[in-house]
Amino acid sequence: MSELMFPPPSERSQAAQLPREDAEQDSLLAMLQHYLQILLRRKLIVALVIALAVGAGWLWLQQQVPIYRASVQVIIDSDPPKVFYNVRDVVELGSPKDYRGQITYFETQYRIIKSLPVAEMVLNQLDLWRSEHLLGLDAKDNEMTPQQKQEAFEKAHLPSVLAGRIQVRPIPNSMLVQIDFEDSDKTFATDVVNAVAKAYEQQNLLYKENIVREAMKDLETTVASRKAELEAAENGLLAFEAEHNVGSIEAKQKAINDRLDQVNIDLTRTRSERIRAEALAATVSKYTSASDLFSVQAPTIMENDVIRNLKQRIVTAKAELASLEARYLEKHPEVIAKEKELATLTQIAGREIRNLASSAQKQLAELRRVESGLTEELADAQEDQREISTLALSYGRLVDDANKLRETYGLVGKRLAETKMSSQFEANNVRILEPAIEPGAPVSPRRTLVLATAFVLGLLLAFGTALVLEYADATVKNWRDLEERTGYKVLGVIPIIGGHGKKGAAVSAADQRERDLYIVRNPGSTVAEASRTLRTNLLFMSSTRDVRSLLITSANPSEGKSMMAVHTATSMASSGGRVLLVEADMRRPRLANSLGVNGDVGLSTCLVSSDSVRNHVQKTEVENLDVIVCGPVPPNPSELLHTPRFTTVLNEMKALYDTVIFDSPPLLPVADALILAQELDAALVVVRAGQTSRHALRHALRQLETVEGNILGTVLNYQAHKRFGYGGYGYGYGYGYGYGQYAQQQEGGASAS
Repeated sequence: MSELMFPPPSERSQAAQLPREDAEQDSLLAMLQHYLQILLRRKLIVALVIALAVGAGWLWLQQQVPIYRASVQVIIDSDPPKVFYNVRDVVELGSPKDYRGQITYFETQYRIIKSLPVAEMVLNQLDLWRSEHLLGLDAKDNEMTPQQKQEAFEKAHLPSVLAGRIQVRPIPNSMLVQIDFEDSDKTFATDVVNAVAKAYEQQNLLYKENIVREAMKDLETTVASRKAELEAAENGLLAFEAEHNVGSIEAKQKAINDRLDQVNIDLTRTRSERIRAEALAATVSKYTSASDLFSVQAPTIMENDVIRNLKQRIVTAKAELASLEARYLEKHPEVIAKEKELATLTQIAGREIRNLASSAQKQLAELRRVESGLTEELADAQEDQREISTLALSYGRLVDDANKLRETYGLVGKRLAETKMSSQFEANNVRILEPAIEPGAPVSPRRTLVLATAFVLGLLLAFGTALVLEYADATVKNWRDLEERTGYKVLGVIPIIGGHGKKGAAVSAADQRERDLYIVRNPGSTVAEASRTLRTNLLFMSSTRDVRSLLITSANPSEGKSMMAVHTATSMASSGGRVLLVEADMRRPRLANSLGVNGDVGLSTCLVSSDSVRNHVQKTEVENLDVIVCGPVPPNPSELLHTPRFTTVLNEMKALYDTVIFDSPPLLPVADALILAQELDAALVVVRAGQTSRHALRHALRQLETVEGNILGTVLNYQAHKRFGYGGYGYGYGYGYGYGQYAQQQEGGASAS
């Protein structure tokens, strides 16, 4: 409720201004209603523009040549057909197994269908090389001479022309492809598209046949070449076998290997013996000059039987000599004899060691000779082995070469046989599923779509035209427009009364009286309901600030301010409050006639006299409603209002009545309303729908703001009573919703009466 409090007069009334938050909360339905109202107001122009657009579309359709589309469906199998099991064709029709390969394959097939070779095959099948229809030279409006047509044929590349008109559309999630051809002649289109499918099928087979033919030619050449090579290899092998007695190679290899093994064994044994002989000779040679057999430490010498026997005899002789020396003197014959025996044994032992050394040297020399012989024999055996191995390797290579050539010859021969078998069967992975039939209806122009498009374009153009005309019209159209343009709340929307809302229509005194007393005569009408809504909003706003005196004015004349003043006063009086209606429009007074009171006394007589206001007040037929009419028209209304007497009179009025409503002159022509606005508590500006200019209204409001008039809000008068205009009139504060339909019914009954 705080947003409805009145600020000081120097500022705009926050209770009257339209907050931005409310504007942001406008519903989409309200916006649609706003634009629909614009269309309804300009319905004749809208209908005319739409009719022109649809008519233009219909005329365009009449000038177009119907185009027919013939379609044929073709199966492109991704797996090539198999005629022979485990026989691979030279060229396999179909696509690779991987995803990318399949995409590439099918895209290639689509391009082949639209290729020049296929187009040339179609031209040949249908004999279209001189077809004027294909080039569009047979049209009725074609005025080309035969010479010009001939030049057109020479310049045109018919395969390209035909290929450019072929359309290919793959059918999703299948191996089907649809081929389309469009033409003004449905029979021609059908024949061409069937010929395209047949040509593509034949071209696919021709592709295979050409490759098979070339492959057979190459294979036959290869077979002959491989046969000659095989024969040469086999002849060379036979010559080698005859020259080298190939049958004994294995026996020779075995004998050489056995000999080589034996020589290695003998050589190894001889080398071992030679090493031992060298060691023996070296050992024996070291003791050839030894004088004492007991100084020899070589086991090889001491193990000799002769040496061992001599050593034993020397030991015995030494023992006997020692025994003799113990019994006899040195010169005793037995001692001398024993010494000689011992010397003889020692000499024999030395000679035996020398003999042993000589024998060891001889044995070593023999072993070295044998070893040298075995080494030479080993070298000879190894050379023989290399020679026989080389011979065997050469023979093996010849055999391998012959076997490989024989295998290659067999494979090539088998492939040639398979290719010949494959060439005898026309297995094709492309086949026609459904041949094209003559189309029934044309695909272009699409009459329904063209007319619908023309209608939509016409509707858009009509909407744009209506908007241009609407916004070119500077008058206020509806309550939303009024709020957006002024920033003040619309406290009420008053519909047109019967047929009295026509702009510029002459209004008689009787008509004025009927309009002023309309809500009195028709309390259940829509106008009465709207007036009560205005009263409710005014009373609600007055509850937040003391508004005892209210100025009702407008920007220009003939906007219904006087009628609005009467209706507002009547509505407030019906709520039980004592209301005084003051006719302050002392330039064009008319309330005396409308209300049926005396026009000789009134505001002018009250202001020029000093008596009480009561002497100038008159009763009306409405309970609780009194009126002070203009009285005699004064020569200087502004001066009368701009006097201390007016302030005194106003205070007396407010003391006698709960609410004082002033019907003032319009704001723009004269200054009377501005003078009153400075004295009265609040002002209500009446706006006539479809007549009040937005510029004039802004200027009038600006004048009120300049004199610091307290503007409560605005009232939209003479609003067209239509389905989308309103449904109740509580536009400022939410009162009165829901009575629109009931009020309309009452209005209808009242109008009929």
